[in-house]
Order: sequence, then C-alpha cells, then structure tokens
Amino acid sequence: MGKQIAINVIIDHVLDGIVTAQNEYVKMSGGLWLWNAPEYLITVNVAQSLLKCDGTLYVTLENSVYNALKDAGGIGKGILQYDMRHNGKMDLLIWYAKNDPRGIIEIKNQISGYDPIISDIKRIKAMLIKDSTMQFGLSCFYDSAAKNDKKSAFEKVNTKFQKVLELAITELGEAFEVKQFTKGPFDIDGDAFGACCIFIKKKSSNNGE
Repeated sequence: MGKQIAINVIIDHVLDGIVTAQNEYVKMSGGLWLWNAPEYLITVNVAQSLLKCDGTLYVTLENSVYNALKDAGGIGKGILQYDMRHNGKMDLLIWYAKNDPRGIIEIKNQISGYDPIISDIKRIKAMLIKDSTMQFGLSCFYDSAAKNDKKSAFEKVNTKFQKVLELAITELGEAFEVKQFTKGPFDIDGDAFGACCIFIKKKSSNNGE
C-alpha cells in the first residue's frame, strides 16, 4: 500500500487544477475566461491534478452521495439529513488506498450569489456528522471579476473569498474546523481571477490527517 497523501498536498493540487482549468480554457477558446466554460471542465482538471500527487490516491467523479456514505460505513439508524441531498451526486470523491472514502469535494464555477456554496457546505457538514471513514470535505470555487472605476477586480474577487469564509464559519459552528486556502487573486491587465477552497473537518473526528 502506498503512502497516504497529506491533506495540505491534496488542497494544493485542487487549487492547481482550478488555475489550470482557467489557463487551458483561455488557450483553447482564444481568450475567453473560465466563467464561460461548463463547470465540468474544472472538475476534470482538478481530478487530473490530484492524480499527480506523490502517493496513493483514487478519485471518482459524480459519485452517488448515498453510496459514498454507505461505503464509508456511515449508513445506520436514523433519518439522513435533508441537507445531505443523499439522492444526488457529489463532484469528486477521494478514496483511501484501502478503498474507503476519505473526502468529498464540491466545485462551483463563478458564483453570482452565495446560496450554491452554502448548499455544498451544508452537504459536507451533513456527511461529516455521520460516524464514517469520511475525514474531510472541500468546498471549492473559481471566481473572476472585471475592472471598473469603483472597485478593483482584485478587491472584488478577494472580497468574495472572505465573505464565503465568514458564511462557512457561521454555518458550520464550533463543532467543525474551518480553514480557507486560495491561489490568487491574479491580476491580468486589471481583471482578476482566483481559486478558493474551504477546508472542513469535524473536530471530534478520530481520523488522522
């Protein structure tokens, strides 16, 4: 069995995948930014980036939420929380080398409001509350902004990053560890883009990093 990959390495590769998706779409489209592309382009680039980690890691796309929790040993007595949306699918599921689910990744492209991100955070929260092999969750997104006279594009992207962190802390409460990781915002001739990940882990979890 290969070595387990540290969470900070996983996060770094997720952020790299989002930035790569931006750069690749600019190249393939002749200059369009990633917000014009389907969200799935980001998901695929993140999955490919994760496979470059030095260690053993498996990734599945659009995994059933219910099946992921079942494989993680989290299906037991009681009703599954509505926020889990257990009949749906998650964007990415990271597996331990021993074939147990380890982490859930949800991805959004250019959010215009905060509800989609909060919905992802609530799903992750509902899954991590269950006693299972699931160790952590990442709520990730790409954002960009155009320059104008009132506020710089860099400031607009950075403000959204900070707002999402504030909302995540409020939603998750004291029972969860919450950290933000970013790449960017990057200033491109006055416009800006960046990648953001909100790391979520239940504080009472006995699973190690």
